[in-house]
Amino acid sequence: MRLVESPVGDIAYFALRLALSGLVAVAMARCLQFAWHARRDHRPWRSAGAGGVLLAAAGILSAYDAIDNVLLRPHDPVILASWLWLLLFDLPLPILALLLVAAWRDRNRALAELSRLSITDALTGALNRRGFLDRASTSLAQARRSGLPTALIMFDIDYFKAINDGYGHGAGDEVLRNLAKVLLLAMRSGDLLGRLGGEEFAIFLYDSTVAAGVTIADRLRAHVQVSVAHPAAASRQVTVSGGVAPVDDAFEPETALSLALTIADKALYTAKHEGRDRVVAAPAADAGASPPAG
Repeated sequence: MRLVESPVGDIAYFALRLALSGLVAVAMARCLQFAWHARRDHRPWRSAGAGGVLLAAAGILSAYDAIDNVLLRPHDPVILASWLWLLLFDLPLPILALLLVAAWRDRNRALAELSRLSITDALTGALNRRGFLDRASTSLAQARRSGLPTALIMFDIDYFKAINDGYGHGAGDEVLRNLAKVLLLAMRSGDLLGRLGGEEFAIFLYDSTVAAGVTIADRLRAHVQVSVAHPAAASRQVTVSGGVAPVDDAFEPETALSLALTIADKALYTAKHEGRDRVVAAPAADAGASPPAG
């Protein structure tokens, strides 16, 4: 029997069943896409994957029901139970699946934002100490697998206490924000910036020797001098002193980074004592020092 010869109710039921199969296909695709991205990002994904498979089965059954009720058995009326099953169970199923995927995505975005905030310095947008050490450890491990050298820069704003005392902490905060912005824009891709506390910043240099690190640090120092405005306007300049140290391959990443920070900090204070607004490389004797105790 041809579909056009079917009663209006059969045609409506057939059309609704086919439309439902399309909606189920959309929901299935969203579930499987979510599962794929969640698995790639090492998040729970099996529930979404299983949901996608179940929706595929539901779509097939819905299409078969339309064909069976209308085309294969055209003389049998579509009973009330079939309509109720369609409207009260089959139709809400893909809608609920789409809402659930949307909720999962919102949850993951919220978790990602919380994770970002937990490792980010709220004032400057740079990594905080925890975030810097975590990200730098991962980057260091990757560099070691590739056989690449790494180095670390420590920067400290010169006379920062005088800025806070003379112009207020609001002006000091603005200097910190502008400094981080300038450094982030001027840094190489793949390097990491962290604010370790107060006016101290660290930069992890991926694929860089100490000699190259000194060149990079001096370029950044000069960039800060001309790009970060002093609260006293043109009459004063914001400058930084820097220390550069290698990250030793002989220790585990966390220990190696802790040692490099200590050595770079020592070189930084040498730069301070030598007149500020300059970069000093750690002496070779310091670069080969033992890791800090405990």
